[in-house]
Formats: sequence, structure tokens, C-alpha cells
Amino acid sequence: MALAAKGAWNEGPLTLIILGVFFWLAGSKEVATARITFLRQLSHKKEELVAKGLMKSKWVTARADTPVVRIVEELTPDRYTLISLPDEEFELGQTLTESQVLEGMLREGIYYPVGKL
Repeated sequence: MALAAKGAWNEGPLTLIILGVFFWLAGSKEVATARITFLRQLSHKKEELVAKGLMKSKWVTARADTPVVRIVEELTPDRYTLISLPDEEFELGQTLTESQVLEGMLREGIYYPVGKL
């Protein structure tokens, strides 16, 4: 019985290493797939707008120092999002489109302030 337990111990670390490599490879592939899915959703929005002539949308209001990642978290595949940035008096200032925010995120990074786009 002690030999069986000892044999199981020797296989344990090797099994964990193999599983770790498998999950790492699968996770890397999933990240690449997620990017493609995200780009497909964006192109689908544009196709829907062109085909129907209208699309559901929503407004998000954010402070200028809000990181771009917080805006991207609000984006959904079924609606086009417009982002308004009020000025110091909370009057309507700059308005950004979803596409402008995404382009800025890819160009500047996810923690870039949305007001600098």
C-alpha cells in the first residue's frame, strides 16, 4: 500500500505540470478567440445599422479622468453607445462614439483617461 501511495505522489507533480501547460495553451487560444468575437460584434453593429437604418443605442456620461477600460465595460453587443463628457459646469461638453473609444483604447491603452481621446 505504501508503494501505491508513493507511485501516486510521483505522478502528481507531472500530472499538474501537464495540466498547467494544457490550461495555459487553451487560455491563450481563448483570448485570441475573444478578440475575434469582439471585432465580429463591432462589424455586426455596423452591418445592422446599414441594413435597418437604425439601431438601439444608449448614452453613458463619464468624467474626463475616467479610464477607458471603465467605458469599454459598459459596451454591449446589442446597442451602440455614445459617451458624453460634461465640462466643469456639467454642461454638455465633448461627445465620443463607441468607435472612437475603442480606437483610443487600442492606441493608448486601457488606463488612458477618456477625456484625453
